[in-house]
Parts: sequence; C-alpha cells; structure tokens
Amino acid sequence: MLFSRSSTKKYSDPVISSTCQRGNILDRNGEIIATSIPYLMVIANPRQIVEKESSALKLSQILGVPYETVLSSLSVDSGYRVLKRKIDSSQYDSLKSRLSDAGLLGPVYIQRYDGRFYPSGFHGAQIIGFTDVDGNGIEGIEMAFDSILKAYPTVGRETSVGNDVYLTIDMQLQYLCDSVIQTMCEEHDPDYAVLILQDARTGEILSSVSYPWYNPNNYNLSTEDSLQNKAFAFMYEPGSVFKIFSLAACLEAGTADFTTEYECTGSRTFVTDSRQSVTITCHEPHGVIDYEGMIAKSCNGAISNWALQTSNEEFYNGLEDFHFSTEYDIPLFNASGSLSSPENWSYRSKSTISFGQEMMATPLQLANAATVFTNQGILLEPQLILKTVSQDGIISNQAKRTELNQTVSAETASKVLLAMKKATEKGGTAIKTSVAGLEVAAKTGTAEILNSDTGAVTASTLAVFPADDPMYIVYIAASNPKGSTIWGANIASPAIGNLIDDMVSAGKLKSLEYKLP
Repeated sequence: MLFSRSSTKKYSDPVISSTCQRGNILDRNGEIIATSIPYLMVIANPRQIVEKESSALKLSQILGVPYETVLSSLSVDSGYRVLKRKIDSSQYDSLKSRLSDAGLLGPVYIQRYDGRFYPSGFHGAQIIGFTDVDGNGIEGIEMAFDSILKAYPTVGRETSVGNDVYLTIDMQLQYLCDSVIQTMCEEHDPDYAVLILQDARTGEILSSVSYPWYNPNNYNLSTEDSLQNKAFAFMYEPGSVFKIFSLAACLEAGTADFTTEYECTGSRTFVTDSRQSVTITCHEPHGVIDYEGMIAKSCNGAISNWALQTSNEEFYNGLEDFHFSTEYDIPLFNASGSLSSPENWSYRSKSTISFGQEMMATPLQLANAATVFTNQGILLEPQLILKTVSQDGIISNQAKRTELNQTVSAETASKVLLAMKKATEKGGTAIKTSVAGLEVAAKTGTAEILNSDTGAVTASTLAVFPADDPMYIVYIAASNPKGSTIWGANIASPAIGNLIDDMVSAGKLKSLEYKLP
C-alpha cells in the first residue's frame, strides 16, 4: 500500500539530556552537605604559547598559582593543560578581561563546569567522602553511592539529575560532637579520637567523628591518617567498657553465682577448670561488691570471677550474639572485630576477655552493641542511609528499624543498664558523665594499646541517656592521650557530660533543671 508524502508523520530527533547533574547528599533534616555548583577552570594550549616564561609570569599573577607550577604546565608538549580549577563562577568577566589585557586569551581560555562543594567543610568528612576532578566518587558515601548519585542522559529531558541521598546523620548534632571532640583533643592531645552517636531506639547513626579530620573541599591537602574512617574501621582492645557485655553474657547464661558478693582486695588468684592459676589485679581494692558495684567501680577481679563460673561456650556465644566478630550491613567499610573461639583460648583468655583484652572491636561495634540494653535485649542493625530520592520524587532505600537477634532477655538488659547508671553516681568511675536534671548510664574504659612499648592507652566511655527512657547511645575514645591523666573516666567521660549539656541547650534533650535563656 502506498502513502502520499502529506500523509506521513515528520520525524524529529528525541530530546536527550545535554546536562547531567550529580545528586545531592543531605542530612536527615534536609540540610545539604554535598552538592554540585558551577565553577570555572582556566585551560591552556601550550603548543600555541611561544613566550613560555613571560606568559607563565602573567598567568601566575592573574591566577594566584606559583610561577614554577604554571611554567611546568606550559612547557609540556600538549594541547590541553588545566592551570586552575574551582574558580568562583562570578569571576568570569573579570578573569576574561585580565586574560585579554595580558594578550593570552585564545591560547588560554575559560571553561565552565559543575564541581562538588561541601558546605559543612570537615564536619562528617570521613562519612561523606569526595569526588575526583571528573566527578567520580572516590571516598565515603560519594564512592559507595556513586552510581546512584550520578546522572545519566535521559530521553525527553534537557537536564538529568542524579538521585539525592539522605543520611541518618543530624548535622546539628554533628557540629556539637565535633566541637566536643576538638576541645577534648586540644586538652589531652591524643593520636586520634573517635565518637559514635546513635538513636537508642532505631540504631540510626546520628553523628560519627574520626579525628583528625580533613576538608573535602581541599582533599588534596589531606593526609592518609585524616582520610581514615576510624570510627567504623579501627579495631582495638576496648578495655573495661567491655565489662557490660561480659556481665550480660554471664547473667544470661545463669550459671555464675551472683547471690554471693565478691570481695576485691586489689589482687586475686583464680584456679581455672584446667587447674592453672590466673592472677587478676585491679588498680585499687574495691571491697565487697555485687555486679552493680563491679560496673560502678570497674572491678577486674569480680567480672573474672563470674566469667570463670560460666562455661567457655556460653560465655563465647553470649558475646558473639553482640556481633563482635561481624561486619554490619552498611554502605561504608566497617571492620568485623576479632573474638577468637574457645578452642584458641589460653588458660588466661576467658578472664582477660571479660574485661576487654585479648579481643578487638570497633567504635561502631561497641556503640551499637549497647542497643541491646535500650531495646529489651534486642540487638539492632546500625543505619546510615535514611533514604534516596530520584528526580521524579521516587523514594528508595528507606531506613527501617531492623532487629538482628534477641541477644539477652529484657530482664538482663535492664539489670546491666541499672548497673551502668550506678557508675554515674557518687563513687562510680563514670560520674563525670552525669548532668544535673538528667539520668545517665555509662561505663568507662582504659586499655593498654596492643604492642605499645610506651604504656600508651585508649581512654573511653560508653553512655546511654536519658537512662530512664533511653534516646541516645554515645561512645567516645581517645588513643594515647598525653598529660597527667590517661583514664577514660577523666578524658572521655567529661567530654560526654559536655556533649549532653550541649544537646540540652540545643533542644535535643530535656533536663529537669534546664531553663531557657
């Protein structure tokens, strides 16, 4: 069948996106923490520039780039060399005029492009990450969600925009946490410091600090040390903070005799099932104590006593249920920790593991394990991604409270939390976490750094607050603090107390004694 020309439809090329813009990264409240903005870059064609030295001098003065750097770029046999990136787009006219006046416009030209900008600077940098000069994510969420953040040419759209990624992070809390860590580090000069703040009811990560930090806007100035997400990836012996988990395992097993109080004289020698002697020391005698007193005064002998009354399998399985040898299902690398199985233990292992030695955990593992005590014995999965939202408003990857296992009974969880509360009262090691008008439950820790010949320690504290109706879990640790005190009780605990005060002032918590200014 034949058709006349007038009856056929005219063909037109489909509209395909000419501009592809990377999606934003935002905090839980919609505050933008990574976005793309227009920049300028100045490009040269060295093959068209004859007077290399004089041109390099002029360009150095115009661009504020060292003369030697510019001359090196102009001296290569190439038709394309970027002389400077990330120039504010508002400088286009003045920059073009200066290049023209210098007689360089042509071989040297200005190009517009979209580049990444991080409004919050170093705050949360190890979580957020950054992109390279070509817009590819190479650290943090920028890398983990690179394919989701990227925009791809789309039929029917002139501009294609990548998905926005919302984090569970609360930037207001992140600023408070960073400030507290900075103050602590200025006073005690640790090699590094970490903080994890979680929602006690959902496991959502509200703040993560790894100090020293870096500014992703100038990532080329960062060091390897500052790039490391220590709060997720660093493993170390946690020390006495771990006693709360050992206590929970022993209480849950039900074979240790908690009806008989333990008398701490400062040193005690135990005889193990294999008839070998283990001597455990404390930094001072604690007298006659029950399990609450063990947590409050941080007694090594008492927790060893109850651990030795618990079978190897029950003790190990009880700790394993806290996921101390497991990576979490979050988009950033997090180390699995290290807790060896009983067949690899020495005659001392069970005693020393009970107070946080001969095993390793990450800050994230320690903080998240405390969700057991705030959720009636249930361990929660930590959450970092709140949701992703497409250009069309379609929501994906939405966070939901995820229960991993019933680690201990609700009764055991309640007992441990009450013992932690005792540690913040008079005579307790964590009293410096306490805040007027608000109940806190906490456990301190001071652990000698593995393979250290200097006696260096990791000073830490884990806290739950408010203790009577938990909303937050926070863990702070400082590695190798300097000065007259090295105890977690004197370094990390006051930092937590200051953080809680700041959170009350910011309206993130209510205190019975807080009055509005």
